[in-house]
Amino acid sequence: MKTMSKKTLMMSVIMITLAMFTTIFIDSCTTEGRKEISEDVKKESDRVGDKMEQAGNDAKQNLNEMSEDMKKERDELAVKVNNKIEDLNKETERVNKKIEKATAEEKVRWEQRKMKLQAERQKLDMKAEQLKQNTQQNWKEFKLELSDALEEVQKELEDRD
Repeated sequence: MKTMSKKTLMMSVIMITLAMFTTIFIDSCTTEGRKEISEDVKKESDRVGDKMEQAGNDAKQNLNEMSEDMKKERDELAVKVNNKIEDLNKETERVNKKIEKATAEEKVRWEQRKMKLQAERQKLDMKAEQLKQNTQQNWKEFKLELSDALEEVQKELEDRD
């Protein structure tokens, strides 16, 4: 559709240029010829206006479709983020149980693991908040960042010790 909009815009520019040349030509014509040319220019101007309006409508439709797609992606990502947060919570509970039963030496290792999990949880909490506030302008960049964050959390969860 973007190509069509560009094509329509180019057609509009050509038509406007044609209308300007026609206007110049009108100055050198008879009164009867001027009326005929003036009517032709008006018709062409109306046609160009219609084409520009159609291009605007096409652009609005594309934006609405993109917004719907973005909302769907946002909802899907929110589910993924919430699932990972829940996974982090479960792993943190498991680590807390390990800490309760661990020797002094093991407690240090499990406490470190717990801190890593809490840091990952904070990152995902921030991403979840950003997900709610995100706009179309930076959507692609945000999706990449979120994807990277989810991968980091997955690696951290897989490293169970």
